[in-house]
Order: sequence, then structure tokens, then C-alpha cells
Amino acid sequence: MTVTTPAGKADDEARSLLERLIECVEKRVCDERLPAMRVFARAYARRFDADDALDPEEFSFEVIGAYELADRRGTGPAVVRAFTPTLADDGYETVGSVVETNCVDSPFLVDSASLAIGTAGYEVQEVIHPIVGVERDPEGRIVSVLPARESETRESVMHFELTQRLRRDELDAVADRVRATLADVQAAVRDYEEMKLRVDDMIAAARASGPSHDVGEIDEVAAFLEWLRDHNFIFLGFREYALEDDRLRTVTGKGRGILANDAISSYADPVPLTAI
Repeated sequence: MTVTTPAGKADDEARSLLERLIECVEKRVCDERLPAMRVFARAYARRFDADDALDPEEFSFEVIGAYELADRRGTGPAVVRAFTPTLADDGYETVGSVVETNCVDSPFLVDSASLAIGTAGYEVQEVIHPIVGVERDPEGRIVSVLPARESETRESVMHFELTQRLRRDELDAVADRVRATLADVQAAVRDYEEMKLRVDDMIAAARASGPSHDVGEIDEVAAFLEWLRDHNFIFLGFREYALEDDRLRTVTGKGRGILANDAISSYADPVPLTAI
């Protein structure tokens, strides 16, 4: 005799929901894209269970839309769209507007994008964040999708559902804000290890300043810098400045992370100390 426990029944219902989702996707996707779409849909729906009130038909449109956005990213660093789904245009609808993104996976993405949306004055009521392995052709179109653990290239897909329905100008503004935030995250992650090496240079410079500074002060500064470097601080940006003729300026080409663009510094042109 086989006994089905409540947990086993919930697992069966979740599998049934996923199977119905896959069936709906299969009806709307051409054969050559089906293998990738099946893997993508499973990753997208992984955290849902039988208790979630999902219409597989509508949910399949959401999944396909997220896949198509990722496919359209091409060779760009990130793609962002903000819209209010409707049954007529998108095949599904939500309580509030939606912000969706796709980029190479990295730390800080969900928190940073959520903060960008929140500081714009909007509340996020649901986040879907599948991570998938993706292979693309030279033009950046998706060739195949794999489980994240089986791929060397992992991509992040983020779907934020808001509590509010936004106007078109608000949608454009929040998309721009999230896009700029993702660019900052990518710059900080890209240069993180190099910024830590710059801290090593500062520690060495502090240690070498012995003749002109108190030994205790030097030790304190060096110890503090070492503490920052040893995984106690998140380095977002680095910029080097030079003091010449009582004027402060940025050192060209030394900026890293979110401070990599020297041209936007207030000290790109030398500023007299008396004006600071």
C-alpha cells in the first residue's frame, strides 16, 4: 500500500503546476527554442509551489516575456524594461507595474535594484530572481539555457512587481534609475579586487612614512586599512588625487569602480584649496 503524506501531495501538486506551465510554453514557442525555454521556465518557476495562486496560461506569458527580454539584451551589459502588463498586450496582468532586468550574474544585484526602485518612491511586493546558465551566439542571441550549476556563464533575471501602477514617464524614469544602478554594480564588481590592491598600496605608503609621523599613528592607520581590506568593507569606488601648487586634482586613469570616470569628478580640473 502506498501512503501519500501532505508533503508528498504538495510536491505532486507543484510538479503538476510546473508540467502545466511547460505545456503552455510549448504551445507558444517554436521548436528550435523549446529546449532553452523549458530549462528557463523551470528555473523561473522553481520557488513557486502549489499554494501559489498561479494561472499556468498567464504565467507562461510572463515567463516567455522574461526570456525574450534576456534574448534581446544581445551583447550589451544589461537590459531593463518597466511596463504595466495587460492581457491584451502581454498575455497576463499584475496588480502593479513591473520592472524586469537581465545581466551577467554578480553579487549585490537584487538589493541594489530593489533600493533603486525604493528610493524612487515605489514599493516592491514580489521579486522573482532565477539564475540560469546561458550560451549566446556572437550577436548575443540565446543559443541554449542550462541549469546554473552546469554552466560557466551565469545570468541573472530579475522581475520586480510593484504595488503601484505607474505612468509612462514614471516607468521610463525608474527604468533609467535601475539601469544606472546595474552599471554601478557591474563597475564595482569588475574592479573590486583591483581596489583591494590599491589599499595594499596605501598600507605600504603608510608604513613607509615613518620618519615624518608618529609610530603609533602609523600603526593605527595601517591596522585600520588592513581591517577594511580583510572583507570588512565593500569597495565601490576608488579615485586618486594629487596636490600641486595648492590645487587639488584627480589623477587621470586611476579611478576604479563607480569612480572610474574621471571626467565627472569635481576635481577633473584643479581646484584651489581655498575654494574647497
